[in-house]
Amino acid sequence: MPSEVRAFDIAQSITLNAMPMRLQGFVSSMPADKLVELFRRSMGSPLVESRLGAQRILGRMQGEFYVSVQIEPAGHGSRGTTAVTHLKAALDGREAALREREEWTSRLLPGSRVLSETNSRDGAKLSRHLVFVNGYGESSNREQLKKLLQQDGLALQWEGRPGDALFFKSGAMQGAEPKEAIATIHQGDDGRTTVVLNVVTQLKAPQ
Repeated sequence: MPSEVRAFDIAQSITLNAMPMRLQGFVSSMPADKLVELFRRSMGSPLVESRLGAQRILGRMQGEFYVSVQIEPAGHGSRGTTAVTHLKAALDGREAALREREEWTSRLLPGSRVLSETNSRDGAKLSRHLVFVNGYGESSNREQLKKLLQQDGLALQWEGRPGDALFFKSGAMQGAEPKEAIATIHQGDDGRTTVVLNVVTQLKAPQ
């Protein structure tokens, strides 16, 4: 990081679609164009550069890792994120990640398709964020979700009207790690239903 930026952690360890990475955010009083020049010098070459709207994106391979930086204007200064992706670990763990995704997909309604899957750890909290779509209605997805989460020890605590969030929580089972989950289900005008599920596990400290 150049000294002209103030960095903060977003995720020390996160796996996005089977890609393990570390994410940091940063802010700077410097204009985006000047900050891009600083990152160019600090990252070295060869460097891959691209644009996405107002964002400038820099990327470079460093051994087993791929380092990318996204920078965009913010007020009189700039802001952005850095991602360090462990490509070798992603390749080594690809088969296991695919098996885990297939296992999850097999528990969903037939024809469901996982759009994204994110696993992250923040201290003793382990989070799993899953987005999937299918052609079934909201009520069918709601019942299937309650069934599969019950199999994982999570009981429904609250559900509102269609379109509201569903909250789940694990019981006080002996030796089990406490879990909580929240899900939203939305059926679009095209008849396809999108489900967003986030499960948080509180890991126990080793004895």
